Amino acid sequence: MVTRKVVAGWFPEGELEKAVALWPELIEGWDVHSYGDYCKAVDEHLRALDLGNDVEVSLAPIEVRRFIRWCSKLGADPSASTSRSKYATTMAARRRVRAWPPGPGQGCWCGKDLPYAECCGSPR
Repeated sequence: MVTRKVVAGWFPEGELEKAVALWPELIEGWDVHSYGDYCKAVDEHLRALDLGNDVEVSLAPIEVRRFIRWCSKLGADPSASTSRSKYATTMAARRRVRAWPPGPGQGCWCGKDLPYAECCGSPR
């Protein structure tokens, strides 16, 4: 069986706040009031996708300063979701990603020092 790979971008703690300051529309309609809410919303979105068993999902952290520099070099609009998607793909090619979902007993992908099942893997 051939495994398909999907990568999604996400803003780590501290970077989300910078991103929302630059692009307020980034999380409009997400009902997000904290970084924890944001991570759970990302996780819920990924769980809701119908990807099948042959798909390997990774999350690429987006550091705002580097992302803006990358967009500038490519002439890409940093506020566009397509730019974030292309950046995430670039980070995956450089192996700068985290597996999603983490395996049983592993730490959460968001970087908090908690098991996934007790962090972003638990219902909101």
